[in-house]
Amino acid sequence: MREDYQMNYNFYLDSYSCFFEKEDCFFVYNTLNGKWADCSVTEERRRLFAPFLEGINYSISLSEDMIRECQLEPFIKAVRDGFSGDLILAGAETVTPFLFPSLPDFKYEMKKLDKKERALGHEVYQNLKELHLFLHPRIESGKGPFLPEQIFYMKDRFPIAEDWQQQYSPFLQDLTLVWKGKLHIWCNQIGADMWPSLNEVFSSLPIQKVIHTGVDSSLPPLNKFINKEDYSFEVFVTDDSEATVMDTWTVFHSGMDNEITFQWLITSEKEWKKASEWIEKNQTVAVDLKPYFNGRNRKFFEKYIFLKEEDLFFEIIRKKDIFARKALNTNYFGKLYLFSDGKVYAHPADNSLGAITDTPLPEMIYRELTEGKSWLLIRNQEPCASCRYQWICPSPSDYERALMVPNLCHLKKKGDAE
Repeated sequence: MREDYQMNYNFYLDSYSCFFEKEDCFFVYNTLNGKWADCSVTEERRRLFAPFLEGINYSISLSEDMIRECQLEPFIKAVRDGFSGDLILAGAETVTPFLFPSLPDFKYEMKKLDKKERALGHEVYQNLKELHLFLHPRIESGKGPFLPEQIFYMKDRFPIAEDWQQQYSPFLQDLTLVWKGKLHIWCNQIGADMWPSLNEVFSSLPIQKVIHTGVDSSLPPLNKFINKEDYSFEVFVTDDSEATVMDTWTVFHSGMDNEITFQWLITSEKEWKKASEWIEKNQTVAVDLKPYFNGRNRKFFEKYIFLKEEDLFFEIIRKKDIFARKALNTNYFGKLYLFSDGKVYAHPADNSLGAITDTPLPEMIYRELTEGKSWLLIRNQEPCASCRYQWICPSPSDYERALMVPNLCHLKKKGDAE
């Protein structure tokens, strides 16, 4: 690059924009409006954009000759049109402004991990978001990873651990002295005789509680759970659920203040249409349609669930989300799963982190942060690692686990980058 260039302009990116290099292109993504700008990578452009790439400064000096010779006019125009940055005249006395690059800095936390500082486990423990508690054993089906919603596809009522109250009560009482997260209680079918036990164990806990159960469960007793502000319900429905049972819950819902959401598990287009028709007739009820992989409906997922390029622009990805996805799995981080044998998991599909009878929770959290496979499961493997949308896409989810694939998209498939 000639040294006699007269620097006429300052080209800068705003701090809410992110600069990437992927697939032999430079990309600018505006985290306020979702606009993109891109240009191909050349050695000349790489030298110019070095401060962007290295996280030094989001501003560089350019001359008219540089802009012309590097053919940057279309790229600069796209950046300006997307309100992601600007090209401004540089006066004789003007110095290149300094603008903080949009780069996450997790060096402090990683340094703690390198030093084996278990204090990090205590820090995360204080910010633990959710604890999922199961009243029955973890399933070892041998047909893929265990996912919580599987229990609602089982025709038989699950065996409830006989000593679940003795197992959970002391632990929960001690936990809620310092923890104020959300407690999720899972049981596929709750009989009328079980509701008093649930009330005895959980109602005194000063935290938000969500009860996940099947639509075949008995209705909660009015004087124990109904209209208590710290309880909400998620009632799971499948295509086999009887309409009369669903109608019972619907009528029940209309007379209470608690939040009730029907989680309708969908395995096919036919089921999707059936659920949509029911929703149209019952518009006062909150319903989430939740695709469910049953081992035989991959084509359904490929058609309706796998991401296409236009899906990525449906919502604006905020800067904090991009930063988070570079370091941790935003679907899994801060959640623990506890089963009736006392074993704790960062995700039910993983190996146990320990048991509540012999391992403190902070120690388990530290174990997940250093050895685990869920909280730090990010898109840093192929084919995602070489994709331009690596950090724009959501973190890996249960769907990838269920289908046993690295990503759910039509943009890049395993082998594309190999």
